[in-house]
Amino acid sequence: MERPSRLVSDDTNSLVEELVVEAGKNVTLNCPGVTEDSLVYMLEWRANGMQLLEWQANGMQHEHANRGTDVWTHQNRVSLSLKNYALQFHPVTAPDSAKYECLINNRSTPDAVIKLIVQDFQTRE
Repeated sequence: MERPSRLVSDDTNSLVEELVVEAGKNVTLNCPGVTEDSLVYMLEWRANGMQLLEWQANGMQHEHANRGTDVWTHQNRVSLSLKNYALQFHPVTAPDSAKYECLINNRSTPDAVIKLIVQDFQTRE
């Protein structure tokens, strides 16, 4: 079950969007501040401060064949969509819980941080 996201502040006074989802669901994290009409020449997604992926418009990008607008795929279940630079999990798992940042065009700070909380509900008999 996906709970509506909510905005909170963290200890760095960054705007944080908290998103709670159920493990096994498909989840899309949109890059805050980016639309389909945005001019993006460089993009970096980070998870808990560590670089997850980097994409550049000059052709230095991770290619993944036969995936439509997806240009990057990790472990066959996390991809980047070039339509709106969203990070897509298909499906999301509990270890994906993290604070995600999308940095565009060499910005040092993101417009917002997405705190993804994945709950792994076990069925009880």
